Amino acid sequence: MRAAYALKYLPKTDDTAKPVAYLLSVMNNVSVPFGSPYIGVSGTYPTWWRCVIELSNRIYGVQTTVMPNVFWVDIAKLNTVAGAKPR
Repeated sequence: MRAAYALKYLPKTDDTAKPVAYLLSVMNNVSVPFGSPYIGVSGTYPTWWRCVIELSNRIYGVQTTVMPNVFWVDIAKLNTVAGAKPR
């Protein structure tokens, strides 16, 4: 319910990075925190990472729960041709 409420009121934007940041913000608010009881209680485990893909601009964002950084990958800049060298 909390995520649905937040998603309803996210601002519209034409910016490339903001949609990813907005969604990660919502996910931060509904993630299961470390220390929550989960063994034998509800089968719910703490959130270790969050990923967002913004399809219009082909951006992939990853945030781990143990580091405050967000890693951004511009998928359009990757060489996805068959036979390309792995990175």
